[in-house]
Amino acid sequence: MNKKLLILLPAAALLLAGCNNSSEPSTSTSEPSTSTTVSEDMSKYGNKENPLTIAQFLANVDELVGKNDGEFSKHPFYILGKADAKALWASGSYQQFDTFYLKDNVTDSKGAKVQRTVAGTGVEKAPIYRNDTVLVTGYAEYYANGYSIFPYGSGDAQVLSVTRGKSTVTVTTDAHCSVDLITGTKTNGEILNVTATVDSGYKVHKFMVNNVEVKPSTSSVYSFTVEGPTEVVVTTIDASIVEEALPAGTYTYVLQKSNSGLPTGASSSTTVVEHTIKEETGKLYSPLVATATNGVYNEATFNEFTLLKGKSLKLSINGAKITNVTLDAYKSVGSFVYNGDKVDATKKVSPVAGTPTANQDSTVFSYATNDSTVLIDCPSDASYKQSFYTITLTIVVE
Repeated sequence: MNKKLLILLPAAALLLAGCNNSSEPSTSTSEPSTSTTVSEDMSKYGNKENPLTIAQFLANVDELVGKNDGEFSKHPFYILGKADAKALWASGSYQQFDTFYLKDNVTDSKGAKVQRTVAGTGVEKAPIYRNDTVLVTGYAEYYANGYSIFPYGSGDAQVLSVTRGKSTVTVTTDAHCSVDLITGTKTNGEILNVTATVDSGYKVHKFMVNNVEVKPSTSSVYSFTVEGPTEVVVTTIDASIVEEALPAGTYTYVLQKSNSGLPTGASSSTTVVEHTIKEETGKLYSPLVATATNGVYNEATFNEFTLLKGKSLKLSINGAKITNVTLDAYKSVGSFVYNGDKVDATKKVSPVAGTPTANQDSTVFSYATNDSTVLIDCPSDASYKQSFYTITLTIVVE
């Protein structure tokens, strides 16, 4: 009897278990396994209704994006700030805005670099001016020890809105001139028409707006657009003085810190300086005009002037050609020289054979140029900023 029970009990147990399964759901006393998924805090990216300030963006992007060149954020950021310089709309092959920086205040030392942005719905395809408030969205890319807003995959970087800033306009004239411009606060993008009145025996020599010369639209009316804080400076000369092109000949001019006319310390606006090549009583000859973008400046404690990465220096003279440019640079030359006024691979000039020559702390490159205008550009992907002891020009008038 006992042996039969030993054989039947397991079978009965299996049968009972089968009956239990068919009639009622089984319950388990063990704890279910769980997997915890931590959701990403999307507020760190901002959104259209609540964009990040530039300070918030700079803090968050350092946390959210890896530090390998070409690495992007997982999601697009939304940021709101003030443009620190003018950004043109390129209407040619690339339908986008020029590179610009956004800052919480235009005088801040740090900002968010914005590249290759397209115009969002309803955004005017027109320049962005210094002090305009701009809403931008795009992915953040890490490259060369910094971050920038950049298109990624099929996701465009977009300017979603532009609010024109208010900018101050000031005027300075010499004792022989007056203008009818009412100074004060103006709106960026506003066109101002200014009449200059000079004393008998004088004429306007230069009408300068933020260090850029403006020519009269009529005999004495000068027109310009407010593009941020604006400084108007008007000077006069004796009406008997003759202004003319340089006489035929070959001239050498050395540009260096002492005569560059550049501001000390990184500048936030374009600087235009006229350099006199030839002096003669009663005459004004065409000057060499040096146009430096923001970020071109004299070093405070060293005997050099500097181009930050992504900045350039344009040198031009009417009625003449610049036939040679010699760069004496601190340590090494990382800049490029172009015939003409823009970066153009077809007009890039190679160094003359036999250069560079290296000294203890400098390298000298010479370039055979052939234009009335040359551009010296320190590319944005350069390893370092570019500092020069001298830039020597050979200028020929035939």
